[in-house]
Amino acid sequence: MHSSLVVLASIVAYVTSNPAYPPPAYHAPAYAPAPYKHESYDAPINYKYSYEIRDDATYNQQSKHEEKNGDVITGQYTVLEPDGVLRVVTYTADSYGFNADVQRQGGYSAPSYSAPAPYSAPAPYKAAPVYAPPPKPVYKAPAYKAPAPVYAPAPVYAPKPVYKAPAPYAPAPYAPAPYAPPKPVYKAPAYAPAPVYSAPAYHAPAPY
Repeated sequence: MHSSLVVLASIVAYVTSNPAYPPPAYHAPAYAPAPYKHESYDAPINYKYSYEIRDDATYNQQSKHEEKNGDVITGQYTVLEPDGVLRVVTYTADSYGFNADVQRQGGYSAPSYSAPAPYSAPAPYKAAPVYAPPPKPVYKAPAYKAPAPVYAPAPVYAPKPVYKAPAPYAPAPYAPAPYAPPKPVYKAPAYAPAPVYSAPAYHAPAPY
């Protein structure tokens, strides 16, 4: 009976210390996609471009510039034609249509023509007058006179050098210098001082 009460009290204490909780409630997140926005393809597209070509070898010369702003297109292009005229076209295109202004610059200009002068007959021919040859000149040879001879002075020669034989070679007699040996240098030996002896101190023995 006592053991049954103990078991029951233990069960009550365990239940009291561990209360039962309800499971957590899970709520799925609410997903709201963004509304679809339709893109309009009818909106005007603006652009701008230009180019230029100049090739002197093939006489190809042209350029173009065009720009679109809203519904209005403006531009200009130039072309060099075979006759040398530069054609310049400035145009505009809008809701009222296409309008172009064409101008021609430079080019070949024909030379001016003038009628030739009226023909006039030449003057009658007159034979050339006959001219008598002039008399030949009489040539007189000049009298030749030989120039006086001019002699150069006789050359002056320097006297021949007198050659003197050198004196015979006689070497001086050999005389050696007297030899004097160096005198020896003596150094006195260094003596250490005599040791100093001191008599040992005598201590009398202590009395008994």
